[in-house]
Amino acid sequence: MIFFTSPLKQHLPGQPISMLPSLPLLLVLLCLSGQVQSLPDSEADNEAANLTVTTLHNALLEIMQQADVLGYDGRVKIMQPVIATHFNSRRIAEVVLGRHWAGLDEAQQEGFVRLFQQLSTATYASRFAGYDGESFHINTTERAKRGRLRVKTELRRPGKPSVTLDYLLQPTHGQWQIINVTANGVSDLSLKRAEYTSVLKENGYNVLRDKLAAKVHALEENARTMTKPVE
Repeated sequence: MIFFTSPLKQHLPGQPISMLPSLPLLLVLLCLSGQVQSLPDSEADNEAANLTVTTLHNALLEIMQQADVLGYDGRVKIMQPVIATHFNSRRIAEVVLGRHWAGLDEAQQEGFVRLFQQLSTATYASRFAGYDGESFHINTTERAKRGRLRVKTELRRPGKPSVTLDYLLQPTHGQWQIINVTANGVSDLSLKRAEYTSVLKENGYNVLRDKLAAKVHALEENARTMTKPVE
């Protein structure tokens, strides 16, 4: 809610008295009459962000529980639309490439975003390739800087320590999308930024692109020969 703190102007003798209400009063009157729609409250934002994370978790549980039936390609098919819809891959790409992003032409930027989505999908499909009673739980949702939300969750594993998974989300075109995942305190965004910018500085964009494409291929080949998650 926006609060107006400026005092109303005092009427001075000889000045005409405006018949229109002041801006704060006008907004109040419009809100009361239903002509101005109020902004979504924090609870609605939290629910929307939680839904994004829950959708991801449900997809992961599905590919874990049906890993052998689906196979690697089936797991990829389930994860592709989830990654495309619920992750802001373009924003992630901008961050991990840093200042180098602006040096790419439009075709290179679009190509990198597609490649990054392929890598994200391949990573999930290869690592979540078995089920041993795991479950996801949302613990808290809290405000972060720049109008973002942080959803703190954990992956509980019977007989093993839980894995904390914190998701940073930002609103994009009316939808809360994931821009970073922090697992047990380690930020995926920070790791990739350090790795990618180092390659860009030393070898350039084409070498980074080829390295990521090779990594996708390696994940695919490895996952097709395994039924358990890659540690």
